[in-house]
Amino acid sequence: MRNKVKGIIPPPLILLMCLILGFLLDQIWPADVLSGYLWIRIAIAGHLIFISGIMALHAFRQMKKVSTQIGFDSTTTVLITDGSFRISRNPLYLSLMILFLAITLLIDSLWFFIILGILMFIFNDIAKSEERYLESEFGEVYLNYKNKVRRWI
Repeated sequence: MRNKVKGIIPPPLILLMCLILGFLLDQIWPADVLSGYLWIRIAIAGHLIFISGIMALHAFRQMKKVSTQIGFDSTTTVLITDGSFRISRNPLYLSLMILFLAITLLIDSLWFFIILGILMFIFNDIAKSEERYLESEFGEVYLNYKNKVRRWI
């Protein structure tokens, strides 16, 4: 079996780099977007963080259950289609994007909203690359799964 996707930066590290970039840009050129609404932003962000955590935990649990590795340089030997993988083909990437959205609401910076769009583009590109790999590894089984479950939600 071939490796899934070689040479990519692990998505949690991409998220961290985006956070650092957002904080740096916000320090240089502050740009509030939602001035005010703090309690609403905190409430929504709290719910998003909870959803992100639950989604990631369920995905990790499913991966552990079938003894598949989470590493991005390892091969995929089992196609997981239940648990949070019934909702999204990429629940771990989705959970990271939801987490970044929550942080974006808390920080309230135009830069974070812009970077969120960039992060979504990057994760979508990585997901497409992984889908090509999974199609080559699992063929019709993966195509059937792909037709039933959306990439994101």
